[in-house]
Parts: sequence; structure tokens; C-alpha cells
Amino acid sequence: KSEKVVRYLLDTTLNRLARWLRILGIDAASETEEEHHQRTKKKNLDLLFKRCRAEKRILVTSSNKLVTRKACPPGTYLVGSSLTPKGMEEALIDLLLCCGVDIHSNEILTGRCAVCNSKSVTRDNVVVDNTTDEPIHNC
Repeated sequence: KSEKVVRYLLDTTLNRLARWLRILGIDAASETEEEHHQRTKKKNLDLLFKRCRAEKRILVTSSNKLVTRKACPPGTYLVGSSLTPKGMEEALIDLLLCCGVDIHSNEILTGRCAVCNSKSVTRDNVVVDNTTDEPIHNC
């Protein structure tokens, strides 16, 4: 049985949710500064929508206006208006259940970089700050 691979593209209001997905080993790209500028300042949604289609990603947004656009990719997921930690936690669970995502324990904390989404993070190459025991981002 082939495993369903789900890839997301999250708008800039959902950066925390994107990091949480990456920590779980899920491919979660974020909207670029240029895409955000085009979408919010110039009201041009083409870049964001084209990227979703080209990279075969599910768009995840908190914008009601975005999902009502005619060109909005099918399957776009609208996160509720509560961007509190509790609201984000509920959105994370709902998003995973809605898309049928399987989480594998060997991917958690090692599958993807929580900052840049690269798939090169492993237990062997994580650098830790000796004074705080915190991982050091080294992309």
C-alpha cells in the first residue's frame, strides 16, 4: 500500500502552525515575503495559487477572503479565526485528521527543520547549545 504524502503551503499568519507541522516531520512550506507582499499589498493572488498547484500543495490560510476567490486551489484549508495557542492546537489536530495524515514517531523532531522545512535534520547532526541545551538552527 502506498503512503499518502501531504504537502502544505501556509500563509504568513500561520508560521507557528507551519513549525509545528515540521516538528512532526510534515512538509509544510511557508508563504514567501514576495508572495505575502503580492497578496496583501497588490491584491495579486496568482503567485500563491500557482505555487500551490506547481508544488502540489494544500493551501492553509486564515483568510476568509482568500478561500472565496474563484482561482483558489481546491482543497484549501481554512483555519479558524482563533490564532491563540489553543486555537492553533485544535487547527493542527483538525488539519491532520481532515487530510488523513499519518504521523510516524521516527520523523518527529528529526524529519524536517522547524525553521526552513529542509528534510536534512537527523539526530546525528543536531547541534545543541551547551549552556541552554537548546538546538541551534544551522541551515
